[in-house]
Amino acid sequence: MKKIRTLLIGLGNIGYGYDKNSNYIQTHYKAIRNNKNFKLIGVIDKNKKKLNKIEDCYTNAKLEKKILENTDLIVLSVPTDIQYKYVKKILNSGFKKNFL
Repeated sequence: MKKIRTLLIGLGNIGYGYDKNSNYIQTHYKAIRNNKNFKLIGVIDKNKKKLNKIEDCYTNAKLEKKILENTDLIVLSVPTDIQYKYVKKILNSGFKKNFL
């Protein structure tokens, strides 16, 4: 089975923070990384310290055509007040695949 190439937007608590020191899976990052059907291809976040902790994929990716063409799924994990901004950017980019 082909792996689902996934782009994660947001490394806050639900995106990355809740389970970084835990054996439990409580975040999008850990769920994606621990599922053999997914391949995390990129992470977007404005916090450089959090991005530096992610070593296994392209960090601080931009919502550019190049990365979107190679993405099967976008997981949006940002605060509610900026979700519309990202949804609008993603839809305006022409991305017509899976979005969570």
